Amino acid sequence: MALFISRTLALSAIFSSFTLLAAPGFVSDDVYAYMHSGPSTKFRIIGSITAGAPIELLKLSDDRKFRLIKDGKGRSGWLKVEFTSKKASIRQREKSLLEQVKQLKQQDVSSSDAVATAKSRIKKLEHSLNSSNKKLQQAQESERLALSQLKGEDERLKMQWAINGGMLVGISILFGVALTFIPKKKKKNANWS
Repeated sequence: MALFISRTLALSAIFSSFTLLAAPGFVSDDVYAYMHSGPSTKFRIIGSITAGAPIELLKLSDDRKFRLIKDGKGRSGWLKVEFTSKKASIRQREKSLLEQVKQLKQQDVSSSDAVATAKSRIKKLEHSLNSSNKKLQQAQESERLALSQLKGEDERLKMQWAINGGMLVGISILFGVALTFIPKKKKKNANWS
C-alpha cells in the first residue's frame, strides 16, 4: 500500500510539473468587433472593425445597448456600446506617446548639443580668463618694478639735491669767509669844517 501511495505521488508530481512549465500569455490587441446592419446581433454582420480604430459616434439605440457608428472607410453600422468609447484607444494613445517620446528625444539631442556648446564656450572663457590673469600678473609685476625704479630715482634725485645744496652752502661759506679777508678800502674822511 505504501508503494502504491509513493508511486501515485510521484506520478502526480510529474504531471503537475508539466502545468508549471506553461508560459504566461496575454490576449491579443488584434481583435475585431462586428458591425451589424441594425441595433441587435440578430441583424446581419456587414463588416468588422479593428479594435482601437477611430470612429464617429452617431446615435444610440433605444435600448442603449448598440450605437450607430461610421468607420474610417465611410461605412455605417451598429456596434455594441461596450465596444465603443469616447476616449482614445490604446493604439491611438500609443501613437501619441511614441510621437511625444520622439519629440523628447529630439529635444534631448538639441539640449545635449546646447550643453556641449555651452561647455565649449565655458572652456574657451576659462582659457581667456587664465590668459588675462597671467597678463594682469605681468602688468602688476611691471608696475611694481617701475614703482621701485621710480622710488630709487626719487631717492637718487634727493641725494643729488642734498649734495648740490651742500656744495652750494659750502661754496657760499668759503666765499663769505674769503670776503672777510679782502681788505677794505678806507674811506676818506672829508671834513667839512
